[in-house]
Amino acid sequence: MSPGPTQIAVRQATEADILGIVSVVNVAFRHEHAFLASERTSDVEIRQLMEKSTFLVRSKYDQIIGAVHVETEGKEQFDFVRMTKTL
Repeated sequence: MSPGPTQIAVRQATEADILGIVSVVNVAFRHEHAFLASERTSDVEIRQLMEKSTFLVRSKYDQIIGAVHVETEGKEQFDFVRMTKTL
């Protein structure tokens, strides 16, 4: 049974999620680094990362409320998994 629109869900991100990922990353970055005026990421950067790695998104009420960037390294698929940022 899949979660309804009011339930929290975790799923692999798609290209349609890029702006939502950008938003949650930049909001979290502003909270952590309030003294900086720049944004942490952009839709261009997230799109480039999606071409070679995976994002998992957490959504509630059909809005992204968190994201994790997962990247594998090594000869075997699961030699090393790096989660760059958890929000």
